[in-house]
Amino acid sequence: MPSPVPAACKAFLKDLKEEFDLDKITELASSCSPDDACEAIGMCRQDLKPDGENLWPKCHLYPATTNCEAKKAWFLTHHGSSITAKDVKKLCRKSRKHKLFCKIYENTLGNLFFSKRRDFKQNKFDREFIEREISKQKIEKKKKKIKPGKLGVEAQYPASDADKDGFGTSATVRGWHWNGYDCNDKRNDENAVNVYPGRSPELNGWDGVYDSNCNGISGNNDTTGIPFEQELCEDTPGRGVLILGDSASAHFHIPMNYVTPETWDEDTFRDLLTIVGNEGDFPMTSWGTGIDNVSPKWTPNFQQIDSYPNTNSIYNRMRDHNRCNHNDYQNNGVNGGATDSMTWPERGIMYGMVRNKTIDLPMVVFLALIGNDVCTGHEDSLNRMTTPEDFYDRTLVTLNYLDEKLPKGSAVFISGLADGRLLYAQMHNKIHPLGQFKQNVRFKDFYDFMDCLEVSPCRGWLQTNATLRDLHSERARELSQSAKAVVRDYPIWDNFKTGYYDFDLAKMGEMWLSRGGKSMQDIIDPFDGFHPSQVGMSMQAEYMWEELLEGKDDIIGARNPNNEKIDALFGNFQFHGDGKG
Repeated sequence: MPSPVPAACKAFLKDLKEEFDLDKITELASSCSPDDACEAIGMCRQDLKPDGENLWPKCHLYPATTNCEAKKAWFLTHHGSSITAKDVKKLCRKSRKHKLFCKIYENTLGNLFFSKRRDFKQNKFDREFIEREISKQKIEKKKKKIKPGKLGVEAQYPASDADKDGFGTSATVRGWHWNGYDCNDKRNDENAVNVYPGRSPELNGWDGVYDSNCNGISGNNDTTGIPFEQELCEDTPGRGVLILGDSASAHFHIPMNYVTPETWDEDTFRDLLTIVGNEGDFPMTSWGTGIDNVSPKWTPNFQQIDSYPNTNSIYNRMRDHNRCNHNDYQNNGVNGGATDSMTWPERGIMYGMVRNKTIDLPMVVFLALIGNDVCTGHEDSLNRMTTPEDFYDRTLVTLNYLDEKLPKGSAVFISGLADGRLLYAQMHNKIHPLGQFKQNVRFKDFYDFMDCLEVSPCRGWLQTNATLRDLHSERARELSQSAKAVVRDYPIWDNFKTGYYDFDLAKMGEMWLSRGGKSMQDIIDPFDGFHPSQVGMSMQAEYMWEELLEGKDDIIGARNPNNEKIDALFGNFQFHGDGKG
């Protein structure tokens, strides 16, 4: 079924042009600034602070203007009655198409800095663990009270999950863009609850009758009478990939052409519903669990460079290494994720993962929280940073939980934090997409604008004050040392061993340049100047594969010599979900 977004976009823009004198707004924006035009029509205003007496500061993205008060007054006198924020909102309610366009456009851009809290749904897989954690609220191996952090984000679950096994059949809303596709999600099928990605096929007669682990391999060899899964996978059993992380793991990205109307065409908003359903993220092209490349499907959303490298995610590399690993991936990256929201009782991100240590296959896990423990948009950002002690303790809580869930033979890698000073160093003088037309807004202006509004994703690193940038990087270094200490103190658990890795942005950038890339800026998102870009996703996957997994048969298992035979018998499906390739 075709997407309703292009039709909604056309309807809204047609009426916007017909009902509003856009030329007059453009004229004011050109003679003064877009900030002045926004203020004149009432879309931008100064609100009262919580004290009810003082106003928030007036924030400017574009260069400050002089002698514009008279022009704004003239505009309001002659056009203000017909061009107001109230009228735009009225237009958004004109029809279902208008409402759809306004809602998804607002939600998409609104996700740039804020993560909506969803109503929490109790995860039935973790009820017993939750009850134990609430009752004791301490780390078993340290006998120490946990200091809870502020709840910011929560565990997420697939919307289309009829059999309630933790996997779904839709692509978005935590479906197979995020986690493996459930090949039997029938509510009334008694076998459905025992069919999901990652299940051990040995418990189902090696899937001689039906595909219990959804890796596309089932049936019996007519010649030998042996199930294909046993013949092709028993000597190289599968392993899944699990990501527990933040927006850099989920791959947060706002297409920069969304904010440059002069570039809009029929394809611009083609994937807007998908992006909204994925919370502003692109997990399907992420470093950890990406199943797609940018071209051809997602090209309209990525305009930073002319030709993108293949995603080659950790999951795809694991799948190429052993075709039996097909479809076994989980991305529990959540925008705003940090150690507090990872471990929060009942609602933490970690509760969204699905594994049974007795009936499922092992996993390679990445605990990847690279910045939000030092990042905040508030003025008192130094006081809000996670302490090294809390980082250590919360990481242990996560590992305790994983030890209760993961099958033996798993591995857990813990990431250090990024040194965010590289972001400002690379981006501050670059022209921002919002300033492309007149070349008058640089990223440093965009950073200051977000800081003024107190919506910066990371005030400590995205700002002109070098001292603050250094202080936040020093805390990030301390938290990375805490992660190293956890691995040093607890290297071996009952069901997995741990490892540490540096999140080395500079090295990823150097890798890109060595492959013919034009600039280190290419690894940073071209709109928000904060998250890793699509190029950064590809480079991170390559960096982590080479540093942590390549040649490590004790972690990823031996390469499956039957890969070509599996492809010949069952097809080399690169796509997931509909299984059509």
